[in-house]
Amino acid sequence: MSLPEKELEMRLEKVRELLEKRDLAALLVYYDELNIANGWYLSGWCAPFESGCVFVPQEAEPMILGGPESEPFAQTDSSIKKTRNIPVFMVPGEE
Repeated sequence: MSLPEKELEMRLEKVRELLEKRDLAALLVYYDELNIANGWYLSGWCAPFESGCVFVPQEAEPMILGGPESEPFAQTDSSIKKTRNIPVFMVPGEE
């Protein structure tokens, strides 16, 4: 279930305010099947079968970094549509 657009914008704005305040370029939030709330808070979605990250740069579009099985689900179910496959998030023996 994705977040309403206004809710997503509000959450991302809070993150970006903190990044600016602390003079940081980006936030990287890790999630996995045991810590889904970490990714869900910023995207409204989290893969139940692969770990991944939500990457929020201070001045660019956020993206979900994850394994290849997650990408189509993230693109349809997440509030963040930009995705990248990262090999470290692949489930061993499944790709």
